[in-house]
Amino acid sequence: MILPRIRDNLLNHSRIDLQHDGIRELICVADGYPEPEVNWIRASDSSLLARNSARVLLKFDNEMHGVNKYICEAKNKHGLTKIFITVIIPDNQTKPLLSYSDIQSHSVLLKWRVSNGRYDRFNHFIIYYRRLHHSDDSDKEEINDTIKVEDYKQVLIDPRTTRYSFTFRVMDLIPYTKYEFRLKGFIGATPSAYSNSIIIKTLETIPDKIDNLHGYVWNETSIVVHWTPPNSTNGPNFYYILYYTTNTSIPFDQWSQKIVRTYPFYVLEFMMSKLNLLFVRVASINAKGSILSDFHIINRSLTNHHLISTIDKFQCSPNDINQLFSIQWTIDYESRFYINKYILYYMDVTENNDDLIRQLIIPISFLSIHKHESYDLYKYEFNSSLFNLNYNSYHILRLNLAVIDQNQNHLSMTQPAIYCTVTRKHVPNNVRVLATDKDFIRLSWTKPTRLSSPIYGYTIKYRAVNSNQPWMVKQTNRTEIFLSELRPITKYEIILQAYLNSSYTDSSGPLTRIEVTTDETGNFLFK
Repeated sequence: MILPRIRDNLLNHSRIDLQHDGIRELICVADGYPEPEVNWIRASDSSLLARNSARVLLKFDNEMHGVNKYICEAKNKHGLTKIFITVIIPDNQTKPLLSYSDIQSHSVLLKWRVSNGRYDRFNHFIIYYRRLHHSDDSDKEEINDTIKVEDYKQVLIDPRTTRYSFTFRVMDLIPYTKYEFRLKGFIGATPSAYSNSIIIKTLETIPDKIDNLHGYVWNETSIVVHWTPPNSTNGPNFYYILYYTTNTSIPFDQWSQKIVRTYPFYVLEFMMSKLNLLFVRVASINAKGSILSDFHIINRSLTNHHLISTIDKFQCSPNDINQLFSIQWTIDYESRFYINKYILYYMDVTENNDDLIRQLIIPISFLSIHKHESYDLYKYEFNSSLFNLNYNSYHILRLNLAVIDQNQNHLSMTQPAIYCTVTRKHVPNNVRVLATDKDFIRLSWTKPTRLSSPIYGYTIKYRAVNSNQPWMVKQTNRTEIFLSELRPITKYEIILQAYLNSSYTDSSGPLTRIEVTTDETGNFLFK
């Protein structure tokens, strides 16, 4: 006697979204002796949809759109087993038509209409947008009817707040950057089809003002000046001009100057006397204009007193399955006493018109150190989402590593550069907002596939955007979470990451990040 058992390719009480999960049909397979009869039943009216021995296929071609519940039932003469599956079937007959106007350097106005004209039926819309890889204007982006939600930022629109005008200005965009926008509406919890895709390029503007200008005397004939690069070029033909003088009584246009391209530092060949003060400023420039930094003063006391050896054996190693990226290098073991942090400079060489070198700060406390007789081997492993990159299926990064000492002096940088390829894939899929209220957010997601290690659960970190507050952290082994005690009308950043060991301490699994805004007074998203 063997009771029927439904195989675990389907999990009881699981939730499937046909729009995102790439599923067109469900197969229910059961074991038992004698061989069980397997049925698919629509729960709402107990209608028998399909029947077969041992395995049965459920197709959704003739099913109504909405949030529907189905029962897979396996039975033989010894007993009966059931599982319940919730399926979200989109309304593909309703497809919003998205358009745009009034493109600015930091924003664009989106407009949309729906095919059935019943605007009052929609309880909310979601705008999906992402930065696109730079390409020639003649290039065509590959546009699909479905999207990978984890590749997009999301803005949730309550039509009541726009008085059903169906327009929305997306703010905080990066100048001179290509974006893709999509939209879909919800009637209750039933999604429409995705809108058409629109691709825009924000306007150029003058560069951002640079920060953290710093300099020091390297030796008797050399002065190093360095700064933090801006987040964007804001336009084409980007470069820097370094201005310097020992005599501030002369007009500024008579200061000495050097054109600096690519890296945000420069070594001046300059001999300072004991009485000299060197005044420096840096301008960031593009085709639209320029902006000057504040002054910085360098005197002979700002000297590098410590001899730090060069960085050797600099290597990189991406792990695309887990979205991890690691770098390692060696340095003289005595140098570690004088190093404050490292800077990883990176540039995506597959971009056609982005001249900006970006940087990633690496604190010493984040490094793993393996001590050897005459040198230390350092390793830094991090999630590749920390790279500030436009969306592309892959990126080829050119990398250099530099040292910042205890006096904030920028020291030796690795030469030549090394190259690594980063590929985007295999993160927790289809992160959905099931419900929001003024003080809570409820999320669900689907398990990432094709991982080399089993997933034991998920860590969820969340905090208000730009709050600089400590992360609040929750863990679960389910594929949904309830985040409570939140503030009304507040945008939260939420990072969902799988952990790959049973001790619940491994944070190296794939992750995804979304932003969700809490409501003002009550629910407008429903499970």
